[in-house]
Amino acid sequence: MTSILDVLKKGAHRWLQPEEKTHLNASGSNWMVRISLVATLAALTLTTPLTWLFLPEMLNYVIGLTIIVSLVITPLISYQTGQVIARLEQKQEKLIFLANHDQMTGLMNRNHFFLEFGLLQKICQQEQRPIGVITLDIDNFKAINDRYGHAAGDEVITGLANLMKNLAPQDAIIGRTGGEEFFLALPGDYKRVEKLTRILCQMAPSVRLANIKTTISAGFVVGVDEEPAELCMKADNAMYLAKRAGRNCYRAAA
Repeated sequence: MTSILDVLKKGAHRWLQPEEKTHLNASGSNWMVRISLVATLAALTLTTPLTWLFLPEMLNYVIGLTIIVSLVITPLISYQTGQVIARLEQKQEKLIFLANHDQMTGLMNRNHFFLEFGLLQKICQQEQRPIGVITLDIDNFKAINDRYGHAAGDEVITGLANLMKNLAPQDAIIGRTGGEEFFLALPGDYKRVEKLTRILCQMAPSVRLANIKTTISAGFVVGVDEEPAELCMKADNAMYLAKRAGRNCYRAAA
C-alpha cells in the first residue's frame, strides 16, 4: 500500500535531477526552487494563451502577476510540503526501528537478528570466511527478579546489553532473543570468537547494581556452511553445558 510519504516524495522527486534527490531530506532548498520554477512555467503556460485570446491588452500585466504570485506562494507551499515529508520520514524511521529492535535495550529483536545474521553469513560465504555465534544467558535471573524486583532485573539486562555494545567489534551484530538471553554473531575464526566470549564472561560482573552480582553463562560456535538457526542451536547447547558446569563460564560447541 502506498503511504502518504511515498506520494509526497514522488511528487517532489519528479522535478528533481538525480544529484538533487540526494538532498531531499536535508535543507530542501534545491527541490523547493525547482518546484517554484516549474509551477511558474506551468502557470504561464496556462494563462498566457487564454489572456492572448481574450484580453490581449493585459497580456504583460497577467504574465507579470502570474510570475510574482507563483514565486511568492509556491515556495511557501513547497516549504510546508518539505516539513511534512521530514516529519513523516522521522515517524517512519522510528516505526521501523521499533519494529526491528528491543525497546528496553535497543538491540535487534529475534526476527531482525536472524534476518541480519543471514545477510552476514552470505557475505562471509562469498569471502570464504568463517562466522561465529555467541549465546549469553544471565545466571540466576529469576532469583534476581524475585529478590530485587523486575525493575532491578531490567537494569541488569540493560547493563549487560550496553556492555556487549561496548565490547563487540563493529562487524558484529547483537540481538536480544529472549528474556535474559542474547545472541551475537561476527565474522571470525575460532580464536577471535573464543576471545570475545571470554572477555564478555570476565566483564559481566562489572554490571553491578547494589548488592547484585551479575554473571553469565555463554556458549559459542564457529562454522562456515551451516544455516543460522543451526549455528545458534549449537551455540545454545554449548551455553547449557556452561550452565551445567556451574555457571559463570563458557563452553565451545562440539
